Amino acid sequence: MPLIKPFFNPLKFSYFIFLQILSFTLIFMLLFFLSRLIMVLNFLPKSLINANFNDTILTFLLGAVSDLRLISAAFLPLLVAFILGFLMDYFANNWGGEL
Repeated sequence: MPLIKPFFNPLKFSYFIFLQILSFTLIFMLLFFLSRLIMVLNFLPKSLINANFNDTILTFLLGAVSDLRLISAAFLPLLVAFILGFLMDYFANNWGGEL
């Protein structure tokens, strides 16, 4: 029995980090989509949007890809912490380590 009881469960901590990554990703993607939608509707005339509807959709899709690249780079430290939390729990339970 360890002398000091751990103050958190690494597996619950990992799920919390994963939930943070997903929630912030969805929030940022929604904000970026809304800003792109407002820009397209305010700066492009309706006739141009209707005439080039496929290009308008492509603008949103390419923008979403660019936003995902930015978000993935921003949340990389949280993803590393998520993976390390799982590894910490695995080694503690399977290799007999004490946390």
